Amino acid sequence: MAFLPSPPDAGPFKPSFWRSPLRGPWLASFLSSALLPLIVICALTGFLSHAAYDTDLGENAVFGDKGGFLVGSLLVFCIRLPRLRRR
Repeated sequence: MAFLPSPPDAGPFKPSFWRSPLRGPWLASFLSSALLPLIVICALTGFLSHAAYDTDLGENAVFGDKGGFLVGSLLVFCIRLPRLRRR
């Protein structure tokens, strides 16, 4: 059995050196609650961009056939929205 020297009283090798009141479960929950909506927005805009360009990807297409994501009705709604707001 090897005998290791005792850890020093000060410095980064002491476990209490890395304890901070700022780091904890509340920080993880705060960051995750802030990042989750951003990830959802990023995914939605990516799907809409993919559907809007309607590329010919064959078997690699995300939504199967062209226009399989209700793109037509979504685009018509977006085009007609300013007209509905004027009335």
